[in-house]
Amino acid sequence: MALTSAVSNFAQSIYELFASFFGTILHLVELTVSTVWGVFASVLHLFGDFGQGIADIIGGFGRFLLANAALILVGAAAGYGYLVYQQRQGHAVVVQGKKLN
Repeated sequence: MALTSAVSNFAQSIYELFASFFGTILHLVELTVSTVWGVFASVLHLFGDFGQGIADIIGGFGRFLLANAALILVGAAAGYGYLVYQQRQGHAVVVQGKKLN
C-alpha cells in the first residue's frame, strides 16, 4: 500500500506541476493580450481627444473671427450712417482737407 500511495502521490504532483506550469503560461498570455489591448485602446482614446481638442480650437477661433467681424461691420455701418447723415444735412464730408462730395 505504501508503494502504490507513493506512486499515486508522485503522479499527482507531476500533474499539478504541469497544470501549474500551463496555468502560468496561459495567465502570462492573458496579461500580455490585456496589456496590448489597453495600449491600443489608449492610443485610440488619445487620437479621439486630440481630434476633439483640434475641433474645439478651430471652433473657438471661428467664433472669435465672427465676433470681431460683427463688431467691425457694426462700426462700418455706424460710420457709413454718420457720413450719409452729414451729407443729408448739407455738410460737406472732408477727409484730410479734401472735399468728398
